[in-house]
Amino acid sequence: MNKRSINKLLPVWLAVSAVFIIAGIILLCLLDFNYTAENGKNSTVEVEFGVITINAENGEELVTDACDKAVKDAGVTVLRKVRQEQVDSESFGKTVHVKIVYEISADVGAEKLASVKTAVLAATASFAENDSDFAVTVHDFAIQTRVYAESYWRGALAIGVAVFVALIYVGVRYGVGCALTGLTVCAHDAVLTAALFAVFRIPVYFYGPLVYAAVAALVSVILWLLQCMKLKDTVKNPEFAASTADEIVCKVRRENWLLTVCCGGALALFAIIAGAVATPLSRIFFFSLTVPAALPLYSSLIVGPALHVHVKTAFDKWKETHGKNKGKKKSVKAVETES
Repeated sequence: MNKRSINKLLPVWLAVSAVFIIAGIILLCLLDFNYTAENGKNSTVEVEFGVITINAENGEELVTDACDKAVKDAGVTVLRKVRQEQVDSESFGKTVHVKIVYEISADVGAEKLASVKTAVLAATASFAENDSDFAVTVHDFAIQTRVYAESYWRGALAIGVAVFVALIYVGVRYGVGCALTGLTVCAHDAVLTAALFAVFRIPVYFYGPLVYAAVAALVSVILWLLQCMKLKDTVKNPEFAASTADEIVCKVRRENWLLTVCCGGALALFAIIAGAVATPLSRIFFFSLTVPAALPLYSSLIVGPALHVHVKTAFDKWKETHGKNKGKKKSVKAVETES
């Protein structure tokens, strides 16, 4: 693309990002993120049982039917029923616990919830006698559960450390200018990702937006690393020794766009496939990963190159002023001699 589309339109791209970021901040302050994936605003009745009931003939089916009837007879409306299972980490396939979760409106009072629990306990008493893992638990809406909460923020922290290390590598291997552009693009993608989740009200778990922002930064630095590799090869080529920063960055972007799209598209496709085969609790997480997997394409192909033109121009001028560009001048002279 020409100079206008890469360099001079940078304010336009930044303005587009700024609109979504500002809108996201406003909605975040007013409505917070959409945490409906947690069911935090609803009460739940949970029936959990172990391998004894699971292995019994029609055991799970009988328990489920008894619970369904007990909840219905208690006079409450079930908003959603979810089956959760825990798999043995050693056998990798053997289900050791099953939990049936009945989601009930928050309007149902504590006394009514207690009566539902009593009805379920009475209906499943015969199963509880034989299964030591059998339990019936009621969660009031005021006590919001945090599904995967600790894993989420720990994962986000680990990804953040990986991004920091990658940026240090970029700075050492490809120069401070590339590292500064990479840092800016990573921060841009992380903030914009969180803003999009707030603007479009995408359902998330608690701490989910933090993980998605970290993933966006990680994907961004990976895609930018691909650009830096090509950029370094181009700069070292004597044929482009006399080229401007804008010409070099445009060439790199033009030759590297297909690889960048393929990498970002592959990550987004992985998130979609993982969401399609995941359990109900994990499906929301993986489907939402398509946002931080695909969004960095926008920065890597548009915002990053446009920004790096200015960064590289400034660093080239600094090197020339401080006598750091002797090698480049020799290359230019060599090219002129050959021609």
